Amino acid sequence: MSILIQDFQQNFGFYWSLVLQGKHILLIDNQKIVAVLKPYKENIALRPSGLAKGKFVVPSDFNTPLPEEELTFFYQ
Repeated sequence: MSILIQDFQQNFGFYWSLVLQGKHILLIDNQKIVAVLKPYKENIALRPSGLAKGKFVVPSDFNTPLPEEELTFFYQ
């Protein structure tokens, strides 16, 4: 469901009740989505560790400082 931000401000209680029922609401301002309201899920399953074990190897020079010319790309 998409609604204008002004409509949301005027009818907060109504839209809040929809969110509590599990609905997702996109708030629109100047024809752009500025926020998404949706219920919070507490029971998000965490990914188990080690799923990629043995699939790649961290290079031995992983912690070696980058060359100066490469570092400049991070600070432009």
